[in-house]
Amino acid sequence: CMKYIVTCIIFVSTLLLIEAPVFGSSCPVRTQRAYKQPDIGTVWYVTKQCTRKPFTNQSMYFTYFDFWGSIRLISEKTLATIPLDAVREIPLGPKHAPKRGSVIKSQEDAKVYFISGNKKHWITSEEVFVRMGFDWDWVESVHENVVANYTEGELVTVTPNNQEPLAQPYYALVKEKNSSEVYRIEPDKRDPRKKVLRKIKNEELLNTLQYRLDRIIEIHSEKLPLHVEGADGEVISTTIINPF
Repeated sequence: CMKYIVTCIIFVSTLLLIEAPVFGSSCPVRTQRAYKQPDIGTVWYVTKQCTRKPFTNQSMYFTYFDFWGSIRLISEKTLATIPLDAVREIPLGPKHAPKRGSVIKSQEDAKVYFISGNKKHWITSEEVFVRMGFDWDWVESVHENVVANYTEGELVTVTPNNQEPLAQPYYALVKEKNSSEVYRIEPDKRDPRKKVLRKIKNEELLNTLQYRLDRIIEIHSEKLPLHVEGADGEVISTTIINPF
């Protein structure tokens, strides 16, 4: 009798995981959900365009869903009717929260953004990206909803005549080449038109401020024109120099 009850529970649980057909839709299943075939390990994400991408690891899966129970079972026949996405790479999902200093872009848009707090700063060209000291390996491919979560900040760009020196955006982290000292770019409270550098005391502070420690812009110069006005953590007045 107990064996019968357990079998029934398993059977009912399995039924709940099987995705019913979506009537009146060109897609055979509900989009923006996770699916897998019985007895086959690959878990697929069906996009809102009704294409599919495979999850490559569990960390990626949990940027989309909170529980393994979100996965629905799908038959081989139904799965075959859903085409592979033209871009096989699956981006970090809508639950992903980039840390300060991250560089992100969605697969639906060519724009690349620098993340600072709750703002995104559009890096307006490849030339600017390189001249800023960013690295292409820093760019994270994210779900379009992640980009949409941030408000527009100042552009990371050059002047029309290309004569003004470039300056990294507010709250970016910078360091001199071959130096361990890290600084954060901040607006000057006395004159918001100017930028100042604040020396970071230690790595623990960067973690507290939710910064990525591998996203520190290296200033390619022989010397940073700094004058320390106080102890570690105090503002250091300077002009942000051209990084190339």
